[in-house]
Amino acid sequence: MGSATRFRFRSLEVDFKTGELKRGNRRLRLREKPLGVLAMLLERSGQLVTRSELRGRLWPDDVFVDFENNINSAVSRLRFALGDSARRPQYIETFPRRGYRFLVNPSELVPVPGTAPSERVKLVVLPFQNLGRDPQDRYISDSTTEAITVRLGACKGFAVIARTTAMTYRGVDKAISQIGCELGVDYLVEGSMFRVGSRVRINASIVHFPDDVQIWATSREGRTSEILALQRDLADRIAERLCLISSSHGSCNLD
Repeated sequence: MGSATRFRFRSLEVDFKTGELKRGNRRLRLREKPLGVLAMLLERSGQLVTRSELRGRLWPDDVFVDFENNINSAVSRLRFALGDSARRPQYIETFPRRGYRFLVNPSELVPVPGTAPSERVKLVVLPFQNLGRDPQDRYISDSTTEAITVRLGACKGFAVIARTTAMTYRGVDKAISQIGCELGVDYLVEGSMFRVGSRVRINASIVHFPDDVQIWATSREGRTSEILALQRDLADRIAERLCLISSSHGSCNLD
């Protein structure tokens, strides 16, 4: 594929330097093995790539690895990212026990001129959960989500997923790893609130993707009459913590 690291095919674009697969405005982060499988398939688009060739390229020194399960898992993850199906393949055709063929004509594979990588950290504030019995308390969880989104959006070092997009994940039964993959984010902020009488407690945490590891958590408690101050303080703390965590990505300015 030459020295290029970004390629466009059909409605997709892959960046092998960042490990990102883009479809329109949606960005997916591929893990090492699925990305390696895609690289080999693109290099020999239209040709059969055998399982032994994949093993030699991607698992050369892993003597004790369960290759069969690992390659199946890597191809399955890649198919999911591509929006492909094994039964009705549009991108990856399977040759049972032999290998795979990429169903994109080499003429469709277009190198994309390189651009300077963004230093901004991409993140999403997921809808905060209302753990109380009163559904009317949802205004507290929603306003908390909005307050944190607005605060982080004011930080020049962050690229924050729009609140309207984030809210589509309210009540959706999806793993954090899947949401992170769909949105192509570096971090996810999630949390919950619980009100008892005139007291309210708000919990929040930061999850790093693709590790799916909770790297920080905090909580705030007070009277419902103090909710605006609690939300503001919580949003400031999350912004400060994310700025410290993501400092390796470049400067982070808290406005």
